[in-house]
Amino acid sequence: MSFAPFRRILTSHDASDVDGTNVVVFDDLVEIAPIANGNGLSPVYASLGLPIRTKHSTTSEEITATLQDAADIVTPGGTNGRVVVLPPNGSFAMHRTDSVDYNIIISGSGFHVTPSPSGDVQTPVKAGERR
Repeated sequence: MSFAPFRRILTSHDASDVDGTNVVVFDDLVEIAPIANGNGLSPVYASLGLPIRTKHSTTSEEITATLQDAADIVTPGGTNGRVVVLPPNGSFAMHRTDSVDYNIIISGSGFHVTPSPSGDVQTPVKAGERR
């Protein structure tokens, strides 16, 4: 199965910026990789530690390098921003990690599965949902 790429926009400051008025915009298309059970997954952004410490200026090469360094589903002690595509009634399981994880569903619907002492809890989720 193939998925359409999505648009990612990240901002930083130009290296010459001294007062916050010289912002650099990184605007690109990110491919979504097919994974098990018809799902799709793509990293959007990651940090290798908490609290997040970023330089004043970040380059597109540094963004790419951070994503390569955080290539696993979990980045211990860091953050993970990922886009998820679910087939109808698909599911993705959450588990305990020492990272802060964000999953953004851009297509599909399914169940967010979390463990509890009385059994798994399934919370229905769908793309574009707001509360």
